[in-house]
Amino acid sequence: MAKNRFNKIVIIQTLTDSDLHTGTKIREDLETYNAAFSRGLSIELIDARSKKEFFAVLVDIERQARVNAFFPILHIDAHGSSDNEGIILSSGEFCGWSDLKPYFIKINIATKLNLLIVFSLCYGAYFSKHLVPPDRAPCWGLVGPTKAVTSEKLLRNFSAFYREIIETGNGNDAVRQLNECVSIDDIDYYFTTSLSFFRSVYIKYIKERCSKEAYDQRARKLRKRLKKSNAKKLPGTGNLRRQLKSSQRYYFERFREHFFMIDLFPENAERFNVQYSEVI
Repeated sequence: MAKNRFNKIVIIQTLTDSDLHTGTKIREDLETYNAAFSRGLSIELIDARSKKEFFAVLVDIERQARVNAFFPILHIDAHGSSDNEGIILSSGEFCGWSDLKPYFIKINIATKLNLLIVFSLCYGAYFSKHLVPPDRAPCWGLVGPTKAVTSEKLLRNFSAFYREIIETGNGNDAVRQLNECVSIDDIDYYFTTSLSFFRSVYIKYIKERCSKEAYDQRARKLRKRLKKSNAKKLPGTGNLRRQLKSSQRYYFERFREHFFMIDLFPENAERFNVQYSEVI
């Protein structure tokens, strides 16, 4: 698994006055762990009430990452919307995953694809639906609950998560600290990296869109469009099917290069070395 770099943890807290301010408590724990294990991390807590303030914070994080070579873990402490589509800010405004994604992509570019996002909020894991290969990767990895979780549980679990991260640097053990379950059905938190997500999404795409039946259907549709456009030379369905199949590897490499920012950072080719032969 490709590893990420971090030298700073930024907590963005957007909670109401009546909420348990878990971000504040996590910051206190982080400062204790940072001192105890001599990690030398920069720890920052930022309160943002409105959508405008929240976006301004993300813009500033991107600027700091680009100018000052910060590699942050971005911890977001908020309420997740019950429809799994985003977060609710302390102002009561809704902020969808699609609203947040462009800002995350810019931060991830500034960190050369090292951004870990931690969603300390109900249903935070659902941001993973927006890791789509045709786009740039919005993060190196993400951690978040798959269901509704109490503030007290979030505080307890993420405190254990960060202790493991800071003490040992072992991300796998840190994720295990989040899930206090004894059964796979009881897992509350989801962790994925852009690499594993790209691989699984592309395997699904190959299975669903690259079968003989799927190629036949796409070839017929393409031939109809060519015929409708009065193409001078109308290839047969079989020929079109072979052309579509032969371009499969080309598009895989194209998506991989764009998603993992290999065109911007050639060294990422080795970090995210998923091969076409793997998904086939």
